[in-house]
Amino acid sequence: MDPNTLLDRFLTYLAAERNLSPNTVEAYRRDLTQFFEYLREGWGVNDPTQVTRKEIRRYLSSLVRYGFKRSSVKRKQSALRRFYRFLHREGWIPSNPVVRLPGLKPERGLPEALSEETLRRVLDQWRPEKPIEIRDRAMIEFLYASGMRGSELTGLRLGDLDLQQQVARVLGKGRKERFVPIGRKAKEALQAYLEIRPEFRPRTDHVFVTRTGRPLTRTHLWQRIRKTFQRLAFLYGVHPHVLRHSFATHLLDHGADLRSIQELLGHKSITATQIYTQLSLEKTLEEYHRSHPRESDE
Repeated sequence: MDPNTLLDRFLTYLAAERNLSPNTVEAYRRDLTQFFEYLREGWGVNDPTQVTRKEIRRYLSSLVRYGFKRSSVKRKQSALRRFYRFLHREGWIPSNPVVRLPGLKPERGLPEALSEETLRRVLDQWRPEKPIEIRDRAMIEFLYASGMRGSELTGLRLGDLDLQQQVARVLGKGRKERFVPIGRKAKEALQAYLEIRPEFRPRTDHVFVTRTGRPLTRTHLWQRIRKTFQRLAFLYGVHPHVLRHSFATHLLDHGADLRSIQELLGHKSITATQIYTQLSLEKTLEEYHRSHPRESDE
């Protein structure tokens, strides 16, 4: 069954029979459209009546894993529950796959980080050709190479870059100045972008600009990163802070000390950085239980 037809009938039901407000109906439309996109791109499923509990559970888990707030995930789960209850009542499906779906696990309170393998696969296989994609590649490479905040990236000026020394000057929270690294891959991506930057007819000296040459906003940055990882790797909810967390976690995994990571991240207190120690410990224990001969069940 065509998902748009089912969605239109469901939204009509919400508006006409349940008397929900236009804003609430529109929220249902957004949440369910995102789910249909996930089914199509992630699972090759074009008919929501063919969905099983497994796809729904994996969808909700991916939202949690890649940075969506718990309240947002619960709202999307509620939209799915109501949608499939409607389909079941109308006879479109024999049973409701959302019934007795396990609740979300409690929040761990730790930042999510993409694995090194995932980032390497996405970035190494990406061959951008359009100017906008060349810009986006430079932004993502730079964020992962430097650990910058999204707001720091959008505020970056051309004069802050020193590609020869491979460093950038950043004004962080409280206008505290620090210098962050520009790795080799990030430098290459930045050079490629700076070569075609004039095509955007920039009206500012901000490094990253929009199609119309204006400074890139934080919201626009989040949208571009989210859509890029969704399109290239079916990863949902990736945002600048995920790349920042990945930067810090991978540094720690490779032996960097907390004080160095604190300086690179621009944390005022070492306490804010120590959360990454727990992330690294979890990985260490996982490797121990997998590898130690005395941990084997055999």
